[in-house]
Amino acid sequence: MGINDLEDRSKHEDSSDTDSSSGHKPRVQFSGSCSFLVSLLGYSMGTSDFWRFPYLVFRNGGGAFLIPFALFMMISGMPMLFFEVTTSQFSGCGPISMWNMAPFFKGIGFTLLIINLMNNVYYNVLRAWILEYFVNTFKASLPWQHCNNEWNKPGCVEFEKSSSLAELPPTGNATYTLITSGNATDISTTQMTAAEQYWQLDI
Repeated sequence: MGINDLEDRSKHEDSSDTDSSSGHKPRVQFSGSCSFLVSLLGYSMGTSDFWRFPYLVFRNGGGAFLIPFALFMMISGMPMLFFEVTTSQFSGCGPISMWNMAPFFKGIGFTLLIINLMNNVYYNVLRAWILEYFVNTFKASLPWQHCNNEWNKPGCVEFEKSSSLAELPPTGNATYTLITSGNATDISTTQMTAAEQYWQLDI
């Protein structure tokens, strides 16, 4: 047995003794800084960053919205992220037990836990919707394109392209014809597009 093996064994024994004396189970450590950085990116970035954020930017003024967003990100977002990461790494505990160093703020840990549970619920539903649309895009006829599906009700409205690719004018614009089904022409019937009925009645 070499000297390096003895040193590694002694370090392991010291760390195990420290964990047992503190009363906490030894936690799995990251293999390197790269895996730690990827874990942080996966936790801080979600589907809404690529899906809803561009829509919010467009709705709130486009590029002008990015100025206050970047300002408050630097003033509030980044310091809070730095505080959360450094505190959790220093303590080596979960979001609740880490506040044993300041019991007055232990409610923050419970709040973070509740927020994560709520995020997990609605994020899983959101991902299920994404998978539903993604799978249906591989069908020859999109289910939200026509009103002849089993979930469609009277008042369904669909659009049909009246020009084929060979008949398109030089500008490349195609005309669409409004097609109604059932009682769509009745004023008392609420008219909805095929895509809206697919979302409201099938999804």
